[in-house]
Amino acid sequence: KALLEEDLLDEVNFLVEYPTAFLADFDQIYLKLPKEVIITTMVNNQKYFPVVAIDNTLLNYFIGVRCGNDQFLDNVIKGNQKVLKARLEDAVFFYNEDLKKPLLELRDKLDKVIYQEKLGSVGEKIDRIKILSKYIADKLEYQDENIELAASLAKMDLATHMVYEFPELQGIMGYYYALEEGYHREVALSILEHYKPVAAGDMVPSSDLGIIIALSDKIDTLTSIVKAGLIPKGSQDPYGLRRIALGIIRIIIENQKHISIKDLLVKSQSNLPELEDQKLDFYLDFLMVRFRSYMEKEGLSYDLIDSILALEFDDLYTLYLKAIALKKYSSDKGFIDLINL
Repeated sequence: KALLEEDLLDEVNFLVEYPTAFLADFDQIYLKLPKEVIITTMVNNQKYFPVVAIDNTLLNYFIGVRCGNDQFLDNVIKGNQKVLKARLEDAVFFYNEDLKKPLLELRDKLDKVIYQEKLGSVGEKIDRIKILSKYIADKLEYQDENIELAASLAKMDLATHMVYEFPELQGIMGYYYALEEGYHREVALSILEHYKPVAAGDMVPSSDLGIIIALSDKIDTLTSIVKAGLIPKGSQDPYGLRRIALGIIRIIIENQKHISIKDLLVKSQSNLPELEDQKLDFYLDFLMVRFRSYMEKEGLSYDLIDSILALEFDDLYTLYLKAIALKKYSSDKGFIDLINL
């Protein structure tokens, strides 16, 4: 079956006036590449639709769409196969080059990449993630000797050839390269998961290391960008802080973690450069708006949410549990009985 991504389908639909679809193949040798590399090459560069088996295993076929009838379609197919082969050859080259240098040896490159003018380099951000990750692990009473290693590796693939060519593969390539280097699968998985959730509907990280690194990264991004004075205004949110705030909330609640959001914010601010601290109430109000939105999508009424938010806004999972319990009891017994408890 073809992978018919809605965005790509719309784009191709608007690119052609007289569409004619064709099926073509490519050499199976390229299936040795991570499937995300092949799919990204086909979808983003060539506007092809990848083909998978019933079990979603990627096959060496693709569906293209030409603008015109089926006249000389064989020549069109050969031309598209030639172009895709060149693209995949580039991907093979990038992949093999990246494997020549261990991920941890790429740190020097990231020390030269500016994260934000007032906040230093990506390397400095990695150091902050390491500190915050160990702090969160202690708070969650999670002990793993790989925490610092996972935090150190999380952003390393940003300096690889493949991610430079395909930025959307950040985290994904780090996962594959870490496995190739022989790191424990949970360490590799934390590299992949720490960017999640990327968008609405995306899954949150589920592994312990992934949860810790993801929280550390997102909390640091939120506090550092705000501390640099880049507060979202109106529809302008270039760093996606609203999405990141919702991601923090979802990670904590959907993984059922009891942790003080106040402690995390204070600790994160203490790791940042000597810039003026933003008041804690600002972050709590910012997160509270996202928390309200999340609870509304869970089917909770405005009055019920207001009653929960009247409590201390700190342990988000506890607040969530109280809201769910209140919803269940009020629907079963009525608020009158609840008041008389």
